Amino acid sequence: SCEISANREGPMIFSDPTVSSVLANNFFLKDSRARGFQRYYSIIVVMSEREHLISNWHNINTAVSQVIEPLQNMAKDKYNLETKTLMDLKEKCESLRANTFNRRRGSAKAARNLKDLTMDPNIYETIHVQFVRILTSLEKSLKEKVLSGQPMKSSVIFPKASIETLLKILTQIGLPNFKILLYHLLSGKTLQIKSQIRHLSRKVGESLCIMLPNNLIRNPSYFANLVLATNDMEDIFPQLIVGPEDSSESQYVFNSCSCHKGLTCLHCPHMISSNFVVKFCKIFNNLKIPKTIQEMSIRSFGEMILLQSRVFVKIKTTSDKKIFLNKNGLTGGDEEILNFFKLFS
Repeated sequence: SCEISANREGPMIFSDPTVSSVLANNFFLKDSRARGFQRYYSIIVVMSEREHLISNWHNINTAVSQVIEPLQNMAKDKYNLETKTLMDLKEKCESLRANTFNRRRGSAKAARNLKDLTMDPNIYETIHVQFVRILTSLEKSLKEKVLSGQPMKSSVIFPKASIETLLKILTQIGLPNFKILLYHLLSGKTLQIKSQIRHLSRKVGESLCIMLPNNLIRNPSYFANLVLATNDMEDIFPQLIVGPEDSSESQYVFNSCSCHKGLTCLHCPHMISSNFVVKFCKIFNNLKIPKTIQEMSIRSFGEMILLQSRVFVKIKTTSDKKIFLNKNGLTGGDEEILNFFKLFS
């Protein structure tokens, strides 16, 4: 390689994205038997990830310098012992000059190793321990993100969303009402979230958006079907009422219609069969897995619905659409969800 530092010492980095990235720290050790009385060495750190190497540039250079400095000090002590007087140094220069021709022809003696240059018989073991520490620190500083599903242009992570909020809603309004809420949310039908405290209704809306392929960075507003309202606004049903967090009563109340009879009312919207909704509910009811895995499963399933909607939108005839739904075990309710999700493909 022809990569060199301007002063022939110090750190430098070079990389080939198809192979790896290299951080090299060049230095020299004093050697009375070497040409110019010094030998050049380099400690290199090789990584496949260029970003990780650059982000740890300072830490790596500090650790490598702690390896180099003791070597240089010990080599300098050895050099001083061998060149105590100017006469000794002059004799060595004449000896080196006399042997230059033979050295070029390959007849010179082999270069001295680090044990000879540093007068330390355990120098290789010491360096090995230091290298292990460097690699260990790099491994500990490595941060990886777990990605699931196919990347989507409409995907987004909602930093304020909370799976705990959704689980609390499920517990307080019951599974039948929660299914109606999910169906209206996923199929693009109107769903009102009403609270006297504005930030509480927004918190619920952000949590519900975990299941939707929305992009709040591109569009700061929610979907038109998700209506955030205060108590002085007109009621729209179905409706999720959000109360104060410190209230002794239930914080979440779900009303299917104005009669407040719930599932016994013939005019209230009832749950339409949907395998997508059933799958979401199974994920919510799986209490054996950690909350982070539960949220990842919800997001991944939402991505899967979006991918199926992209395929569904390409199907032209009604008969072919029915075949697609039957092959995938989907219902008429799932078709409405696919039709809504395709708006974000």
